[in-house]
Amino acid sequence: MILIKKDMPRFVLYLLLKLAGAGFCLTLLYAFILQVSGFSLNIWLVEVKEWTYWRLIYGCGIASSVVIDLLTFKMKGLLRFLVKILLYVTAGFIIFNLKEINAITIMAGIAGSIFALIFYFGTYASRQSRLYKYVFAIAFPLLLLLLGIIA
Repeated sequence: MILIKKDMPRFVLYLLLKLAGAGFCLTLLYAFILQVSGFSLNIWLVEVKEWTYWRLIYGCGIASSVVIDLLTFKMKGLLRFLVKILLYVTAGFIIFNLKEINAITIMAGIAGSIFALIFYFGTYASRQSRLYKYVFAIAFPLLLLLLGIIA
């Protein structure tokens, strides 16, 4: 029992890093959607209610991030950083190209690769600042969730 209590804060910290990366990615995605929609709040709120983005970023994003961390666990320094970037780009691309490959899935794969790198940057930046970690892990996702429920 004592070992579980000692390891719990490390697990919670690790989970917060992943949640902050996902929250940062989701926030930038919704900011991009708001800008592309011409700042139309009606269109934006319809997209906020769409659970596909949440499943992709929180489900696939966190799962693939954990797998990438396990694959690069023994590596150190610049090699680990470069391999992680390569794996994030590959994972973001493959998620959209599992069933078939055509022009639309390739474009979605490229967007997935970009957002996978944004996710990685979000996890990296959350190690640098406690405020950033809690804002993007808890505050912004809760705000978006409430907007999706209320609107």
